[in-house]
Amino acid sequence: EDIFILGPEHLVSLPGLKKAAKPTARIVLLDTAGQEATLPESLISLLDEIWPLAANPAVVAMRVKSLLNNALLSKKYTLLQHCLDTAIDTTPDLVWFKDIRGEHLKVNDAFCRVVGKSKKEVTGRGHYYIWDIEPDEYAESEYVCLETEEEVIARAETCIFDEIVKTKLGMRQFKTRKSPIFGEDGAVIGTVGIAYDMTDITNSSAEVEIILQNLPFAAM
Repeated sequence: EDIFILGPEHLVSLPGLKKAAKPTARIVLLDTAGQEATLPESLISLLDEIWPLAANPAVVAMRVKSLLNNALLSKKYTLLQHCLDTAIDTTPDLVWFKDIRGEHLKVNDAFCRVVGKSKKEVTGRGHYYIWDIEPDEYAESEYVCLETEEEVIARAETCIFDEIVKTKLGMRQFKTRKSPIFGEDGAVIGTVGIAYDMTDITNSSAEVEIILQNLPFAAM
């Protein structure tokens, strides 16, 4: 079940119900006896809502409608999260979402494989920790990842970059497409990035170029 509406007589079975119910289930106490003020904190923590007795049927209908809408929104949110996770984990390219401060909100499996960290380790963390790069090392190198994020935010439009990043697999060259994420007021609240690993292609092209340039005869 997704919703439980209990009367005061069912409070004794509340701990067992909470343990047996789904994590997303909502439990509402119908406080017909005016016990709200005397309820212990241990029981209140197991409840999602407490409804005082309402004689007006319209008030009861309003509360039930709100409860159903919240349950529906929760299901839709969970479904959309599953759809998004499945979509980004299907692609072999690196995908990540950041907030305006640069903290990673969501990444895909390909991203985790390259950085050598789990999604739990990556979520809420910044660039230096995820890529194991010290700020001094970043400043003295040719890395441009953070600068390109700032450019996308400033321009508020999709941009394409060539970026070099130090990874667990060595230095990698990415072709990245980054787009701003807009909030309800139209302001940029974060970014989304998709990176295609060009390292092997670039290395192969360089090797072929070296071979062609060193041939003792004409080649095309």
